[in-house]
Amino acid sequence: MKVCSGCEENITGLAYVCKDNQCDFNLHKSCFDLPEQIRHISHSSHPLTLIISPDQNNGFTCDGCHKNGFSFTYNCRICNFDLHPDCASLPKTVKRKDHNHPLTLYYDMNVEFSCDACQEISEGCWLYLCRKCDFGTHTYCVKSNAKPVISNPQLDYYNESEELMAALAAAKIRHKSNVNCLSYI
Repeated sequence: MKVCSGCEENITGLAYVCKDNQCDFNLHKSCFDLPEQIRHISHSSHPLTLIISPDQNNGFTCDGCHKNGFSFTYNCRICNFDLHPDCASLPKTVKRKDHNHPLTLYYDMNVEFSCDACQEISEGCWLYLCRKCDFGTHTYCVKSNAKPVISNPQLDYYNESEELMAALAAAKIRHKSNVNCLSYI
């Protein structure tokens, strides 16, 4: 199983792989098509720039999920703010099969909470929450069992709108400044 050099997840679906047998550089098509710069509601003061090679020794800690990363990050150098690309594209609301109400993503929760999915206690990371039932999960715990709730495109920046899809198609990440070394599988 190959691992994506962008998101550090196993390759599934369409991907680019380096033709050089000595190279282990692989990208999901979605990671290849990431925009070079975004604005995110959780960090509205500055744009976030895609960094494809963060410090490989220390990596970074995502300000959304608080997990470490050693690959692609959306970064604000001014504020030392980082987001995994997956965290930057989380839907505002999701529905879990095991909960009756939609869960809303909260960005600035500087409180300690116990995740209702994994029971782990965390502090300061983003969470999906149903305020009505006080049911909350980590962003990474909700994803595998969640179905995004249809939202209003004018209210949700990360809706798959024509504008976002055009930005994704326009941005290309280059590996060693030579796109010919990548093949599409």
